[in-house]
Amino acid sequence: MMTGGVSRSTALALSILAMLVGTAQAADPPAAPLTDLSIQFKKDPRLSGPTYGGPQWFSPATFTSAAQPGTTATVDMKVRGVDWHGKVVNTVVEWTVADPDMLTVSAGEKGQFRVTVTRPGETTLTVASQGVAKELVVRAKNLGNAIQVEIRQPSLAEPSQRAAPAPDPEGTDVR
Repeated sequence: MMTGGVSRSTALALSILAMLVGTAQAADPPAAPLTDLSIQFKKDPRLSGPTYGGPQWFSPATFTSAAQPGTTATVDMKVRGVDWHGKVVNTVVEWTVADPDMLTVSAGEKGQFRVTVTRPGETTLTVASQGVAKELVVRAKNLGNAIQVEIRQPSLAEPSQRAAPAPDPEGTDVR
């Protein structure tokens, strides 16, 4: 029975609608475009000392692995995007290997990657996501019965490769 108010079914429908609208408004905002890529290397656990606190990741300009016995060496890496707010975010990356006979890249868990170097030499490895790219220089040295890998990434003075801006149609752009 209705007595000049809103029926229960109408009130229920309005409540559900209000919740749905509230849920839609509470959704995450669209991701900001990337301005850079953050590349981190996993520290060899043998170099971490006697106390084990889990994997340690760091981002030097040049990473040098410990000497690894045998003819192949591996380096574990993480790559994250950096948006224009400076926030580090997960992103999907693409790898381009200049010399696939020297090294390969395989995906691991949680955005981690493993670089496997199969012979001494030097090559480049490019990682890219959403129009931002970094070119890494990979050098591998034969140490007799072991191999050591060095990976150099661009320093802060060397910005990530980005698509060049379109020329100024007015001709007033001074670079």
